[in-house]
Amino acid sequence: MGKSTAKNDLGALIGPRFLMLRRHLGERLGENLTLEDLAQKTGLTKNQVFYMERDMSGTSDSLATLLTFYRSHGYNLDWILNPTQGKKLPMVITAGKDLLAIVQQIGGLSKVLQDNYEDLSTKLLELGYQPMENELIAKKTQLTEPANL
Repeated sequence: MGKSTAKNDLGALIGPRFLMLRRHLGERLGENLTLEDLAQKTGLTKNQVFYMERDMSGTSDSLATLLTFYRSHGYNLDWILNPTQGKKLPMVITAGKDLLAIVQQIGGLSKVLQDNYEDLSTKLLELGYQPMENELIAKKTQLTEPANL
């Protein structure tokens, strides 16, 4: 009986995470992701999804299917499966290619800011002003490439 209670307690914590993920994914996709929608996308039945979201009372196959589906959309399995540590873990894990794109955008912005700072400094010098050195702006920023995930 103790094992059943522990499983039910865990299911009561993890089940609502699945509901939260469905709603969150719907917002990310710009739609209301219903039980029917998720069932269709995963190959599960509406009832299987409902019971997994309610208290995780479903089969291990249903659990694996939902975990695989949410992981394919960038959700952190550790966040889902460790609800007591959830506040310390990110819900979504950004893919390596997305991180690389972000780093490249930041690098481009850094270059534009650096170029504009240099142009402004030159114009101020031409007008007789001495620009203040700002180490954060004047220093060239070296961005590192993210590790391949």
